Amino acid sequence: MRYYVPLGLLCCVLTLLPVLAADVPKECKTKTAVQVKDNLYDFHYDSWVRAVDKDAWYFGRCVKADNPRQMYVEWPGPTIKGYTSKNDGELKNGVGAKTNQSKTEKSDLFYGAARKKTMGPFLAVDEKPAQIKSLDTMKSFAKMGLAPAPNSAEEEMNAKTIEVEVEFETSAFYNGGRRFISTLSWKNEKFDKDSPVQLKWADGGFVEMALKASSSSEEKYAARDLASLGKEKKGLCLVSTERPVLTHEVVTFLNREGKEIGAMTVAVYTSRLGSRAQAASWRSQKVHPRPRSSRGLLRRSTLVLQSPMNWRIRKVCPPFSRQSAGC
Repeated sequence: MRYYVPLGLLCCVLTLLPVLAADVPKECKTKTAVQVKDNLYDFHYDSWVRAVDKDAWYFGRCVKADNPRQMYVEWPGPTIKGYTSKNDGELKNGVGAKTNQSKTEKSDLFYGAARKKTMGPFLAVDEKPAQIKSLDTMKSFAKMGLAPAPNSAEEEMNAKTIEVEVEFETSAFYNGGRRFISTLSWKNEKFDKDSPVQLKWADGGFVEMALKASSSSEEKYAARDLASLGKEKKGLCLVSTERPVLTHEVVTFLNREGKEIGAMTVAVYTSRLGSRAQAASWRSQKVHPRPRSSRGLLRRSTLVLQSPMNWRIRKVCPPFSRQSAGC
């Protein structure tokens, strides 16, 4: 049984390469955190830069609520929207960067059902989009509660938030022959099957480009499946003739009714579509060969995309798994 054609092989190369170790920082606020206190709320907000590796850093943002523990937050500057955790009062987000050069940017920070406003300056990356020179892997993360924005203090207090610990991972490398490969994957360590979360990416971003690189009728099926946020790792692989750059994109979280329940910023290696761009999607669980009939509904664990060059993937290996050597 044939499993690979050139595109599938290109995406499988990623599975044999090392991954940058980037554990999520445990501490949210630092000694320099700013306290905000009024007659209803008492919380701190903070922004920091922490080393991940010799050439990789996290730009972190944190809100730590002391009273009440569950508080709605909108921080437009770094694009964070959600609730502090009802368990420990934390909302934190870290975005990967290739430099520790930072600049302080002004921003408002809105909190509570009444959207009270305070100044919320934060540390932003102070550089142009970084082009890759060799294999790079960057991560972004968020720990927060997700639920629709409250219209009253009672709604905020009684909001049934979906607690998530989300990790996004992006990689890029040069594969020779003017071919560059970039990937983006995501998973939620606190997945709850009874509280599904969907992802909505901005128009013109990496996910849209990767899906548009497919010209098959199965693109819509793949898009629906990849939009769900679960404990298993899912993602997309894009092959392009243009050198990827590390940029930041915004992802919005939706509930089962399609209502917005939160948002965060994610580091993404991306590039404009070249004349020979191809794409593939993959899942971390075991995948099965494609059914014989191309007209029937695909099995849920099989994602097949058709590239513009008419290369079809019969099986795609999960990235970053050393067990994929036998693909």
